[in-house]
Amino acid sequence: AEDLEQGMALARLSGELRAAHAIVRRLRMPVLAGFLSDRSERLNFMAVDAVLRASGTRALGTALAATGKDIGELSAEEVAEGVTRLIASAALEERSEELEEEGEAYAEVGVDEVMGAAALGEVARDLTLEGITETSMAAAELGAAAEAAQAKKR
Repeated sequence: AEDLEQGMALARLSGELRAAHAIVRRLRMPVLAGFLSDRSERLNFMAVDAVLRASGTRALGTALAATGKDIGELSAEEVAEGVTRLIASAALEERSEELEEEGEAYAEVGVDEVMGAAALGEVARDLTLEGITETSMAAAELGAAAEAAQAKKR
């Protein structure tokens, strides 16, 4: 219970830092935003570890209690396999959460990049139109100069 309470307190603090990070990032303070993001991530990992420790201990106790009741039916190998599965499941859950957070971060960066690319595309279109206009004007001037040169030769 103590590990669970500590994990949840760390998770709350991690969430607060994540919110502060989002605000500071919008205020365009990248150094402080990076620091807050790093601290939030560290606290989140600590929170998950504490909760996993609490739930792993409880799951292990439950598994051992069940094993004690059915000791005649279960082999030591089956008990060890069950405990191993519980531990592996907890580790996979933690990794899944890490990947979810990474995915959210990549999505945020992707949105920023798409918006930047759209702005660059608009600038490129404007420059293309300007280039076409200047090319047309230069071609007209060149044509007029060529006609004047021919008229002068006649």
